[in-house]
Amino acid sequence: MEQRIIEAKTGMRRDFAKVEAIPDAWVALPRKRLPCRLYTKTVKSTLQRFVDFMRTNHREADDMAAVRADHVRAFLKREEERGISPRTWNITLKLLKAVFRKLEPNAGAYRGFLRDAAFRDEDTIHREPFNEGEIHAEEGDGKRLKRGSVRGWHSFRVAFVTRALAGGMPEELVRRVTGHTAVDIVRRHYFKPGREEFRREFEKAMPRMLMNGAKSRDAQLWEIIEHMTTRTLKQDKARLLELLQKGS
Repeated sequence: MEQRIIEAKTGMRRDFAKVEAIPDAWVALPRKRLPCRLYTKTVKSTLQRFVDFMRTNHREADDMAAVRADHVRAFLKREEERGISPRTWNITLKLLKAVFRKLEPNAGAYRGFLRDAAFRDEDTIHREPFNEGEIHAEEGDGKRLKRGSVRGWHSFRVAFVTRALAGGMPEELVRRVTGHTAVDIVRRHYFKPGREEFRREFEKAMPRMLMNGAKSRDAQLWEIIEHMTTRTLKQDKARLLELLQKGS
């Protein structure tokens, strides 16, 4: 229909981008830097799912200009039903926004939905890294499961947040580094103190607990050494020997 309207008004025929060609059209878009092979493969896979959805459910819309807002909404709902996370849903929406904006901005899908569509809240709980047993687990037919990455980015985030908070870094700084807007998200999803952190904090607190807040012998030794001067050398030496004798 839109093709005929344009021909009637201008006397010229305009060739619209075909829905079937969306994945390849995205690859051919001009850009400053070529995307990596893995990213290209992932994007093309997502776009191909959209093409397959349109071919199955709306075969009459063979041009991108004929894709309507309700078509895109139905596809995103289908993606949601597959069980994708809010973040993946947002990535899919962002991709479709960019594709239609660059290839067919006058399509009803873009003007009626994609242009102003809102993203979803990504407050999701990320999985724990695979342990050694899960990595080497075997299925019933004897085939090994695909090896999981024990060094995924979120594993590094958990390690960083745990060590930063255990080391006394202010929560506000940790929040800004991780990019989260709420401190409770950092605490709830990324702060995972383990045995080593517990042991270190317990050893630091135990002398104070047993001595009612008094400094431990090692703390007193370090304090004497740090404040030692040539004038107090004789006195400090005597105090050090006294403390060492008490500890022997």
